[in-house]
Amino acid sequence: MDAEAEIDGLDGLELDPAHRARGHRQLPNFDTPVVAFIYNYKWLGLPGVYYFDAFCQICGDHVDERPGVETDAFANAHNKSCGSLLVD
Repeated sequence: MDAEAEIDGLDGLELDPAHRARGHRQLPNFDTPVVAFIYNYKWLGLPGVYYFDAFCQICGDHVDERPGVETDAFANAHNKSCGSLLVD
């Protein structure tokens, strides 16, 4: 992938070039642009128990190792508030 990173200074988050590039679409239908998304997970060793990391490309806010409900709420809130600032 030759996309140029649009977001800098977040090395500790372990974002790859695809995470840094803008223009993501909401899964599973790819119908709505998003600025905040879940990008990583950690299995806690119990069946079905995972914690997730999420990141907002507009304000740079992020959460680490949170239950799925919390990371979904984070992404939804930022896609609503920060996503309204999205200019194509």
